[in-house]
Amino acid sequence: MEPDDALYTTLGLGAANATDKDFEVKTHVASGDFSVKVDPKNVGARGINIPLSHIVTKPSFAEDTGNAIDLEITILKSVVTGIWYKRYTKAAPASAGA
Repeated sequence: MEPDDALYTTLGLGAANATDKDFEVKTHVASGDFSVKVDPKNVGARGINIPLSHIVTKPSFAEDTGNAIDLEITILKSVVTGIWYKRYTKAAPASAGA
């Protein structure tokens, strides 16, 4: 995925430099725990909701696509819910006239 500064900020990877407005990345290991939803593009496809995970990022760069970030998500068992993750089927959006 092509990252924006908001993603880096949410994951605690760095901050914008007040002087030149560039974003300074200070780590690739996100601090803390995160919940993650992997929502498929196509209706009828399977997605997952992960209530508890750790995230490590891996930056990548290519001449034709620019910069990207790969997310390595380690799923943890939630002590609150007792589950690792929930699978679901993506539904069609509700029609406006319904």
